[in-house]
Amino acid sequence: MVSHPKYLKKIFKNSSEHIEKTNFYDFFKDILGKGISIVTGPIWHNNRKALQPAFQYAMLEDFNKIFNKTGDKLLKKFEKILGRQVDVSPYINSSTMETTYESILGLNFEENPEENLKYSNTIYQYIDTCLERIFSPIKRSDFLYQLMPEHKKQQERLQEILNFTSAIVDKKREEMKRRSGDNISENSDFGIKKKSTLLDIILERFKTDEDLPYEYINEELSTFLTAGHHTVTSVLSSILYELSKHEDVQEKLFEEISSIIEDAKCISTKDINAMEYMECVVKEGLRLYSPATYIERKLDYDVEVDGSIIPKGTSINIFIFQLHRSEQVYKNAMKFDPDRFSAANIDGRDPMAFIPFSFGIRNCIGWKFAMIQIKCLLAKIIYNYRMQPLSQHFKLQLYSDGILKSKNGFPVNLSRR
Repeated sequence: MVSHPKYLKKIFKNSSEHIEKTNFYDFFKDILGKGISIVTGPIWHNNRKALQPAFQYAMLEDFNKIFNKTGDKLLKKFEKILGRQVDVSPYINSSTMETTYESILGLNFEENPEENLKYSNTIYQYIDTCLERIFSPIKRSDFLYQLMPEHKKQQERLQEILNFTSAIVDKKREEMKRRSGDNISENSDFGIKKKSTLLDIILERFKTDEDLPYEYINEELSTFLTAGHHTVTSVLSSILYELSKHEDVQEKLFEEISSIIEDAKCISTKDINAMEYMECVVKEGLRLYSPATYIERKLDYDVEVDGSIIPKGTSINIFIFQLHRSEQVYKNAMKFDPDRFSAANIDGRDPMAFIPFSFGIRNCIGWKFAMIQIKCLLAKIIYNYRMQPLSQHFKLQLYSDGILKSKNGFPVNLSRR
C-alpha cells in the first residue's frame, strides 16, 4: 500500500508504465468487460482514443446545458426543504442521475422514471455484490460462488442490465440509420454531431470497426453509468457539508459567483472557468473527501525502492484517501482550507500529492465532465442558498463501497438568500 508522493514517484517514474489493473478488477469483468476502466493493452489504448472526443471542449459545452437544466430542477426540490436539517446527498444523487442518463444515453429520465431507476438500482446492486465477493474468502472462489444461490441472482441482474441497454442501443441505431445522411455538419468534430451523447460516439465507432464486439457497447455504458453520478454526488455533498461549517468560505465563494455570472439559469463554461476560488473550493473538497479512496496497479517490471526490490507483477494499492489526508503531505490536513490550492500555495507542490482522478495516461477520462458539473451545480446552489451546519459535535461516519459515502449522510440546513 502506497500513500506518499515520494514513493509514488519512485514506482511510477513514467506515466505510461504500470498501467495494467490488478486481479481486484476481475470481479467486475462480466459487467465492465472491455470498458476502459479495467481493460489494458492495445484494447485500452484504442478505446480511450475513440472515446476522447466525448470529453473535449465542444461536447462539454453541450453537456453544460444539461447541467444547467438539471441544476434548476434541483433548486426546485431544495425549495421544499428550506429551514430543515436534511441530508442533501439523495437530492443531489437524483439530479446527477438524471444528468448522467441524458448525457450518456440521450434519455429523458423523467419520461420513464420507474424503468430508468430500476436499471440504475440493478447496476448498483450488481456492483455491490461484486464488492462483497472481494472481501469474502469463500465468495472469491469462482467455483464455490457458482454453487451459491447468490450467483444465480447476480446472473439475473446482469441479464436485466443487458436487456435494458440492448433496447436503448437498438433504438438508437435505428435512429442513426434514418438520419445517416444527416449526421455530419460544418460544425461537427470528428464526424460526430456536436449534440451527440456518449452512446452516439460509441455507435459511430461500432459502424466503422467490424471487429468491435457488440458486448463492448454495454460494457462501456455500464462503466460510465456506474462511475458517473455517484462520484459527483459524493464530492458535491461533502463540499456543501463543509461549506455549512465555514461561513467565511461560503460568502467568499458567493461573492465570486455573483461578480461573474450574468444569468443564473444559464451558467456558461466561460463563467465556470473564470471562477478561480471555485476551483480552489472544489479541489479542497476532492482532497479531503476523495471519491475513489484507492486504486490498484500491477508492476510491469521489478522496481527498486529504498534498496528493496518490488518484483514484477506485484499489485500496488494506491491509498488516495490516506495520501490526501496525510500530515506529512498537507499541514493541518484535516482542516477544510481552499486556499491550499491558490496559485501561490500550489507552486512547487508535488503533482503526485493530489490525484483524485488517478494520474498519468490512465487518469479518469471524464474528469473534466465531472469538474464542470460539480462547479455548475455548486454555483447555482451557493448563488441561491445559504447553508448552516448541524451541531458542531456532529461527525460524519465515512465508508467506501467503491465510492466514498457517509452512513449518517451529509446534513445541512438550507435557507434562501
